[in-house]
Amino acid sequence: EHDLEYEKHTAKDIIKAWSPFYLLTLFILIWSLPAFKGLFAEGGALSSLVANFTIPGSEINMSLDIIGATGSALLVAVIVTILTTKNMTFQTSGRLLKETVKAFWVPIIMICAIIGIAKLVSPQSIAIATAAVGQQGKESTLTKMTLKYSLGFLVFVCIWTFILSLIL
Repeated sequence: EHDLEYEKHTAKDIIKAWSPFYLLTLFILIWSLPAFKGLFAEGGALSSLVANFTIPGSEINMSLDIIGATGSALLVAVIVTILTTKNMTFQTSGRLLKETVKAFWVPIIMICAIIGIAKLVSPQSIAIATAAVGQQGKESTLTKMTLKYSLGFLVFVCIWTFILSLIL
């Protein structure tokens, strides 16, 4: 027999606890709507908030759309959650963010590294890279170089993971 104690929560408490995720879903939905994206498109009402520039030394045109980017929906959802939650302040949320990053910094770095490696060896990325610099037909040379660096990085990640397993 187990003596498990648990706290009962009302449906209202559960709905309230999940409210940040409802807000996030709502803001992501809004940011994904074609009408909202159209506000930041060329000629849109908020197109002046998009920074357009050419990468120096190339003919590659880029645009930086910070407000229209989907990640901004996450930021807005966080701010609204902080403002609408009684026991949450910006100071408290900053402290919680700091604690979370401190606890998860190793997995975050490892996930970023793995995604970066996957992106490097992607055939599509290699084709785009060679086309961007006018080196079509030299994909195999770039692939060989990328694989060399990727294998070196893989060895580093393996050693680093082993060291962390001994320390943590």
